[in-house]
Amino acid sequence: MQIYMLANMIAKEQSAIIRPISIALGYIMDFFFNLAYFFTEPNSLGISVILLTIAARALMLPLAFKSQKSMVAMKKLQPEIDKIKKKYGDNKDPEIQQKMNREMQNLYSANKVNPFGGCLPLLIQMPIFFALNYMMQQTYLFVRKLGDVYYALADVILSIPDRFNYLVPIITPKVPKDMELDISVASDLVKALNRFTGNDWSVFLSKIPQSFAGTIEPMLARKESIEFFLGINLKEFAGTAFPGILIPVLAAGTTFLSSWLMNRQQPPADNQQAKTMQTVMTYGMPIFIGFTTINFYAGVGLYWITSTVFQIFQQMFLTKFYENKSGEKNKKDEIVQ
Repeated sequence: MQIYMLANMIAKEQSAIIRPISIALGYIMDFFFNLAYFFTEPNSLGISVILLTIAARALMLPLAFKSQKSMVAMKKLQPEIDKIKKKYGDNKDPEIQQKMNREMQNLYSANKVNPFGGCLPLLIQMPIFFALNYMMQQTYLFVRKLGDVYYALADVILSIPDRFNYLVPIITPKVPKDMELDISVASDLVKALNRFTGNDWSVFLSKIPQSFAGTIEPMLARKESIEFFLGINLKEFAGTAFPGILIPVLAAGTTFLSSWLMNRQQPPADNQQAKTMQTVMTYGMPIFIGFTTINFYAGVGLYWITSTVFQIFQQMFLTKFYENKSGEKNKKDEIVQ
């Protein structure tokens, strides 16, 4: 048997931080996938991404409470912060600036407030974001039922006479030259099939004998029913064509709404620099997220949308919770007086 050695399409080695996160998320993803698959095969991958996102956000709720509490405290401290700023004015002398910063830090410490507490949930999400991107790139490694479909496809393809004549022209233009892959072996062939687009499959099916095409077509239909969510292929880049473009649009829209709600909770900006920063966060961040998700796997975009929607409802709930709590405290203080 002639063996064709091709560069493989497996992703570059992950960092020491992302690798264990991917492994852990992979087990959780497979659990949620099996749960979704039990009820419905179509859209099951998308449903599992949504469930995974909700679970991750739920685990971060203690941090969210702490972050929101810090934001409320910062808002209450704003009059004191303004007094300190007014005290030192616009003096740019380094020693004066250091004195002002120390006084501000003492104010935060005395009131047990972390001015950067609101950033922690976002920082924790970033490793999850990149780990999920790797998982969507090679979902068959993490979702066993989907892996079974890929291996079944590989087994059928390996039984096709002259299969390499059909495979090599499709695979070769897609792969880098830094790694080798033996597509006569099922496990290696799956790595190549994982990178096939819908058009690649159409070309391949049009060239192979009809008897094999008839066997592969229902298997492909099953694969697509799992990988597609509301007509969008989660394992391909969202892109700018319909319906994939809906992912960047919704990602940008939900990010704008979340930023707008968060800015409403912040004290009014007291200088041009702060106003510019608020404007950038409200309008610049959604635009950045929209363009970024165009070039990410649609499944990652679905994660971002779900996470942001969760955050919006979380913000609304926590704002109401702390407003009520603050109102009750004020009433108690009035009674004591």
